[in-house]
Amino acid sequence: MPKIKFISFYVKNKLTYLIAILLLFITFKYSIAYKSSYIELVNIFIYLFFPALFPTIFLTNLISCSISFDKIKNKFILKVITISLCLIGGSLTTINIAKKIKFKCLKDKELFLINLSGGSLSYYFLVFSFYNQFKPWLLTAIIFLAKLIISLIILNDFSFIPSINNRNYIFESLNTSFNSLYNMLKSLALITLIIPFFKLISNQYLSNVILGFIEFTRAGLRLAQIGNILSLFLLVFIVDFNGLTTLIQIKMSHSNVRQYLYIIYKLPLNLFISSLLIIFAF
Repeated sequence: MPKIKFISFYVKNKLTYLIAILLLFITFKYSIAYKSSYIELVNIFIYLFFPALFPTIFLTNLISCSISFDKIKNKFILKVITISLCLIGGSLTTINIAKKIKFKCLKDKELFLINLSGGSLSYYFLVFSFYNQFKPWLLTAIIFLAKLIISLIILNDFSFIPSINNRNYIFESLNTSFNSLYNMLKSLALITLIIPFFKLISNQYLSNVILGFIEFTRAGLRLAQIGNILSLFLLVFIVDFNGLTTLIQIKMSHSNVRQYLYIIYKLPLNLFISSLLIIFAF
C-alpha cells in the first residue's frame, strides 16, 4: 500500500512538472501576447480593482472583526447584518465571515457560501457604470435586495463562534483584506496564462462567458464594455457565479465543502438573479 501511494505521488509530481514546463514553453513562444496580457492585468488591478475592491473589503472585514456577533441574540437581526456584510464585500468577505460561524450542519455552510458568494457591490457598481441606459446604483440595489431576500428565505439560522477580546481590529482587517486581494491577484495571474487562447474565439460573448466561468473579473469588465442587454444578462450571470477561481479559494478555506454542489445549486440561482435584474431594470 505505501508503494502504491509513493507511485501515485511520483506520477502527480511528474505531471505537475510537465504542465509547468509546457506553460513556460507556451509563455516564451508567445511572449508578445503574454506581455500585453500581463500589462493589461497590472493596469486593471492597480487602477480599477484595487481602488474599487479594497475599501469595501477592508470596511466589511473591520466591521465583522469589531462587532461581537455572538452577543446578538435576535436571530433575524443577526442574519440580516451578516448577509448584508457578505453581499457588500462579495466572495472574499463571505469566505472570511464563514470561518467565524458555527453552522448546524455541512449543508448549511454550503448554502451560505453558495448564496452569498458573488461580486462585491463596488464591483457591480463599477461594471454597471458602463451601461448609459441604466442607473448603476439602481441595478446594484436590485442585485443587493434580491440576494438579501432570497438568502433570508433559504438560509437556516446560525450562530457565531465567541469572539476574542483585546484584538487589534484594524491590523487584523488590513491583514485579511491584503491577503484576500493577494490571493485574487495570484488567481488572475494564473488565468492570464490562458487569456491569449480566448482571443482565438471570434464570438465575444462566448469567449467572455467561458473565461467568466474560470475567472469573472476581467470577463465581466469586457462584457460591460459591450454595453447591451445581452451583455448585461451574461455579466450578472458570470459575476454571481464568480468563477472556478473563487470555488478554489472556498475549497482552500473550507475543505469539507462539496464543489459539485456549489456548481449544481449556483447555476440555477445565477439564472434567476440575472433574469430578475433584466425584468426590474425595465
